[in-house]
Parts: sequence; C-alpha cells; structure tokens
Amino acid sequence: MKKQTTILLLGLLALYAVFTIINGRLENHTVNDSSYQKVDLSSCSLVDLDDDRVALTIPSEYVYGATPSDLEKTANELGYESIILNQDGSATYTITKEQHQTMLKDLAKGINEKLAAIPGSDKYDDISSIEANEDFTQYKVYLSTSTAEFNESMSVMLFKMYGTMYNCFNGVTDETIVIEYYNKNGDLIASYDSTPIEE
Repeated sequence: MKKQTTILLLGLLALYAVFTIINGRLENHTVNDSSYQKVDLSSCSLVDLDDDRVALTIPSEYVYGATPSDLEKTANELGYESIILNQDGSATYTITKEQHQTMLKDLAKGINEKLAAIPGSDKYDDISSIEANEDFTQYKVYLSTSTAEFNESMSVMLFKMYGTMYNCFNGVTDETIVIEYYNKNGDLIASYDSTPIEE
C-alpha cells in the first residue's frame, strides 16, 4: 500500500496534472514554445545535507496548489522528514537519498508508461515506436510514414515536458533535450535540439 501511495503521489499525480494541461492544448493545436506557461526552473535544486539526506526543491508548477497541510500529510504518509511550502510557491522535500532514488524511479515509470501509450494512438497513429534514454534527454521517434504529420511534430512539446520534469526532480536544470524523428525507411528526417522548458 505504501509503495502504491508513493507512485501515485510522487510520480503519476505530478505527471498527470501536467499531462492534462499540455495534452488538452495539443489536441486544440494551441501550444508551442511561446503559447503556454513555461516552467520556471530557477527554484529547482538538489542539495546534499549529509551522507544520507538531500533537500530537493521543485518549482511551484509541480506543486499544483498543495497547501502546507497537504504537504505535511504527504510527508507523514511517505515517511519523509518534511515537505515545506516556500513563499514563492515552490516546495522543499527533505528526504533520504534512497527515497529520492525511489522518487526518480517512480517518475521514470510514469513517463515510460505514457511514452508506451503514444505509438498507434488516435492522436499519434503515425508513430510506430519511441526510444528514450534514462534521463529523458534524448528521444528517437520512429514513424510509419515518409514525413512527420502535424500531430507527430507537436509531440516535441510532450518530450520536452517529460525531460524537463524528470531532470528537475533530479536537481538538473541545464540539460539539452534532443528529439529525432525517423521515417518508415529509418532515415532521419527531423531533429530538435532544445533547451529545457524555462522562463
């Protein structure tokens, strides 16, 4: 039960909240690099407190309006030392290094599940497969067509979002996210070399 709660609160809950917003705008064709609220990564950090503990600060965009009591309840349920809501809306987790690794593992699981659901879906029916590296900064997208259609090219925003979120939870804010598209013959037809989503 505790493991399921961990996955829900730390991985899928955070992901689905962002997915709902971005996916809705993708479906309405109203999203691009300048048309939606980008994530301000300035507060994102990971600091070693000692040999066993870290302080992870995530931006307000990943807190989703949680109150101090909400965060305190979550910390108690998951056995964290604390989760504090900061004045700028960001939240600071004081957790063990093992708990942080579990957090990243659960987040990666949520992202990989979403990636696995994309190929052949109604919205991305021309995508046949997706390969991503461990920190979600490199993607290879394989198409069943000769060219990338509008929806397929719009998936760039999703991949940027996944990579930005995962790396922020790992305390990294300066990773470049590379997305490559290959046609049905295996030829590289498009490549996006993008900076993280940040104001």
